[in-house]
Amino acid sequence: MIVAGFIGKCRIKVILIACALMVLATAFPVCTGGDGWAQIISIAKKKAGGGADYTVASGCVKCGSTDYGPNNFKICVYNSTGSLLACSNEAQWAASQFVCATFSSGPTLTASASYVIAFIGDGYNSLFTDGVGYSSYETASSYASPSSSITPPAGDGNSINQFAVYLRNAANTKLVGNNTNYTTNEEAPSGGNLYYYENLYTCDTL
Repeated sequence: MIVAGFIGKCRIKVILIACALMVLATAFPVCTGGDGWAQIISIAKKKAGGGADYTVASGCVKCGSTDYGPNNFKICVYNSTGSLLACSNEAQWAASQFVCATFSSGPTLTASASYVIAFIGDGYNSLFTDGVGYSSYETASSYASPSSSITPPAGDGNSINQFAVYLRNAANTKLVGNNTNYTTNEEAPSGGNLYYYENLYTCDTL
């Protein structure tokens, strides 16, 4: 009887301990192999409308093969009404490569909303293009302090070739823009001017 009672109590304790461990495992998952808090937080952000997944971390452009110099540039983001959201830190041109400029405090975009992505250099910067004349805009600006507002595209810009420029988040996922890997035709935008296209880029849905 005593032995049976002892075994019965042990079973109850084991069951209680197992239940407690299950509760702890549910409340405090282990972060391994993409599971756990990192995954839960990511899912929660997406359900809440994006969060950090839609925050701009960098802006990238495909550089051409010709070195004109000086070779620094910035990427600026404007909303669909032409108000500046943020400009990147300075990045340095590198021949025939996608070069990405980081944002110290990038804007959080909205999926399916439209944005203008502008490029500005401190001198001539060779960029690969699609080789096809495209309605674009060249706005006099300050490289140190790019324009705080621009006139939204209206379809009457100059005709220059389209170059690849796009924005991505901290996970290196493209959010908005054109990341086509052009390799042959080149343009050389002049320094101190903002360049952007008549079309508005639509933010991807992640």
